[in-house]
Amino acid sequence: VVISGVGMVTPLGNDTGTVMRALDEHRSGIARRHEWDDIARLRTKVGGACSFELPAHYDYKATRSMGRVAV
Repeated sequence: VVISGVGMVTPLGNDTGTVMRALDEHRSGIARRHEWDDIARLRTKVGGACSFELPAHYDYKATRSMGRVAV
């Protein structure tokens, strides 16, 4: 979780209402990440994936060399 004062990007959702509903329902955003199975020496297989819309000023030139985590 990153607290920026501007908004939120979490595995449970990206707005207060969605996150609060998930917490009220005792849901977790953490799950087994099967795509990590082939990563050598990675000691964990669980994590929380976040989805968000990339801002318009991040064009292809700015993101072409970035991995998913960096973006």
